[in-house]
Amino acid sequence: MAQAILAGVGAAGALGLIIECGQVDDHLALVSAYGSSAAILFAFPDSPVARPHRVIGSYLLATAIGLAGAAVLGVGPWTAALTVGLALAAMMLTTLMHPPAAGMPVLVGLIPHPWSMLGYAVAGSAALVVIAWAYHRLTDRLPIDK
Repeated sequence: MAQAILAGVGAAGALGLIIECGQVDDHLALVSAYGSSAAILFAFPDSPVARPHRVIGSYLLATAIGLAGAAVLGVGPWTAALTVGLALAAMMLTTLMHPPAAGMPVLVGLIPHPWSMLGYAVAGSAALVVIAWAYHRLTDRLPIDK
């Protein structure tokens, strides 16, 4: 029970810091993806999908695919659907699998976003990984950097 409470506090603190410091007002939808990532990073740090390179790499890859699809095909439901499929395939082929990032093409495929969204996605996922790493070091839980 204590471990569950600590994980919840860690995830809440991480998201609070990212929201407060990250100027996410224009990108609020990112927070839901980060919430899913926080669940994995804080509750299941030994999971293969919690590895730092997979978290950050998958956000970079999936967001870039979504933005490219929207640039070529325009924004719409079929663009979102197609780019989710492409992002999933790309994550599997590159072993950069982190399931919450698969939602990024939906976000950028349905609502117009500038390419700066790529920076927000990578910076936020990197911040989440760093905060989770520090949390696991402080609480002596299984590290996510093995």
